[in-house]
Amino acid sequence: MLAQERQNEILSLLVQRGGVVKMTELAKRFGASNETIRRDLAYLQEQQLIRRVYGGAVLAEQQSSSGTRAIFSATRAKGQREREAIGRLAARQVSENETLLLGTGTTVLEVAKALKHFRHLTILTNSLLVAQELSDTTFDIYLLGGKLDCNEMFTAGEIGLSGLRGFFVDKTFIGAAGITFEYGISHFTNEDYTIRDEMLKRCNQVIVVAASEKFGHNGLHTRNTLEYVDLIITDERLKQEYVDGLAEREVEVLLAPL
Repeated sequence: MLAQERQNEILSLLVQRGGVVKMTELAKRFGASNETIRRDLAYLQEQQLIRRVYGGAVLAEQQSSSGTRAIFSATRAKGQREREAIGRLAARQVSENETLLLGTGTTVLEVAKALKHFRHLTILTNSLLVAQELSDTTFDIYLLGGKLDCNEMFTAGEIGLSGLRGFFVDKTFIGAAGITFEYGISHFTNEDYTIRDEMLKRCNQVIVVAASEKFGHNGLHTRNTLEYVDLIITDERLKQEYVDGLAEREVEVLLAPL
């Protein structure tokens, strides 16, 4: 297989898998060495089509190839409808004057947007995008410190963890790169999920917001089992096997209509 053909297939696989893929999986799929896959990923990153992360790659936010951009734009447009519906349903689980922890990710950002009709909430977040979105509200907003990830615009590290340990909130909202019964809630980056671990301990209720397409897939980093989760809010396209399986595990599920 030519390098260009392999690279195009890597991009297609990223779109199919929700924007994340492991290098070991690619090497096995194409029967190629790790060094060959590294070169492919390095080239795709140079073209601003992907972003390399530890152990694999994620699809870049901006695409420079018109063909890939068309595929990715259609996927994101479809996904945006689900995220907005999930965000609206998530906001209906909130009451005036509550304290909330908001994690990172595009679906959590939609939750933040849907909260703006409230008069007073207390928000803790490590997401600069969430803080910026809510900066024109009357909320009390606490931005957790730490090292800034300039690509994803969130903070992480011991400084943020130390600050977070001084709080306890009503509800925590986190997103997910993938959700499976075997591995639970997985994430894109190692740095992000270290602070999420603490978020799960600092609240009365853990709420995961994720589109149905995230179910059945694992992100690069798996750590948070479903036992930590009280409620999952997803869209109405979730397969019945997951609805039933989550009920068996005593995890409440709400399906957002589209």
